[in-house]
Amino acid sequence: MVVRDYSLYIKSLMHENNRKNDVDKPVSIWKELDRLRGSPEKTMVCIFRTTGCAWYKFTACSMCGYFNDTSPEIVDENLMRQVDTLYDSLNDTKVLKIFTSGSFLDPNEVHPAVRDYFIDRMKDKVDKLLVESRTEYIKHETLQPFKKAKMDLRIAIGLESADDYIMKYSVNKG
Repeated sequence: MVVRDYSLYIKSLMHENNRKNDVDKPVSIWKELDRLRGSPEKTMVCIFRTTGCAWYKFTACSMCGYFNDTSPEIVDENLMRQVDTLYDSLNDTKVLKIFTSGSFLDPNEVHPAVRDYFIDRMKDKVDKLLVESRTEYIKHETLQPFKKAKMDLRIAIGLESADDYIMKYSVNKG
């Protein structure tokens, strides 16, 4: 569903990420009030630095700047240290929202061993968890570890447009 020439043009506009990012630290962590079940709750938000989303590696969305927060050098141990940093920041916050530069449930972006480590660290500290993912990664076997840990999991999925023409010729996303 992509136009290859358009994809190449979009990629040409995106500079390579040459910044020296700390691969052991999340992009950002902050607290906010959020309504996940009707009333405001203290919520911790974390954006993990990963190698980037599968779609960016294949082509690129015209509106996305998340590639700036990626690093090709990230390995599982870096992500585990990011999880540790988040864990140390939680304090008494029981609601957690996790974002990456793509999909938390994508096994190529966040390896299952890292997700298992994340679940093991967070299961007794977090009451509600929201992660973001593309739909193709939401599978029974991917969700089982969360269920086994009795984590109250919400999955956010993006919808940039419901119009196929806009998706193909403006957003460049499949």
